[in-house]
Amino acid sequence: MHVIKTSITLRWLVLLLVALPLFGCNDNDDDDDQPAQIPAQTKLYIFGDSLSDTGNLGRPASFGSDLPAPFFENRISNGRVIVEYIAQSLQTEAEASNYLDSEEEGTNYAIAGANAVTDDTVINLDLEIESYLAKNDDEVDPNNIFLFFIGGNDVIDAVSLGEADGRALLTSAAVKVSEAVDAIVSRGGTEIVVLNVPNIGKTAKFQAGPA
Repeated sequence: MHVIKTSITLRWLVLLLVALPLFGCNDNDDDDDQPAQIPAQTKLYIFGDSLSDTGNLGRPASFGSDLPAPFFENRISNGRVIVEYIAQSLQTEAEASNYLDSEEEGTNYAIAGANAVTDDTVINLDLEIESYLAKNDDEVDPNNIFLFFIGGNDVIDAVSLGEADGRALLTSAAVKVSEAVDAIVSRGGTEIVVLNVPNIGKTAKFQAGPA
């Protein structure tokens, strides 16, 4: 996990380190184990892909209903995703904003299938940032937390390319994430968290090897 600091204080890093081990834990955790909550007015805004999407793709894909089993409540997952455990640890929410098909509601702009790069992609990080800024009158509340967890799909795409093209794609993806962070910071954001992409070599797709 990388934490990009502007005037970020250590408290957020500590809270996130507490939150990350909650991934995969039982939902019925003892309330006594919960860390101190963040100020009530603080919101957690999320930008990412299917690893963070809590319904932004599933809702329109299911025509406003629910995706069938094994998908869990319109997530591209059979259970909750990691940002929900982080939000739980911070005692805030990670509800889908539903910006693709309805009036925006939640603070989670992550959408399944999103890439960091924009070349030949319709669903990407730029779309998420632009949608957030349009909803918030191009303003950023410095009291809010902005979490970025994206790039896995760019890594998957890079694997199918030659070494030179693959490295170039990954460099472009890193630049796009940096630009997205800057779009928030330049408007006053101070609480920024950027998570590393997972090791896709450990996923079933790549563990299986060539067909």
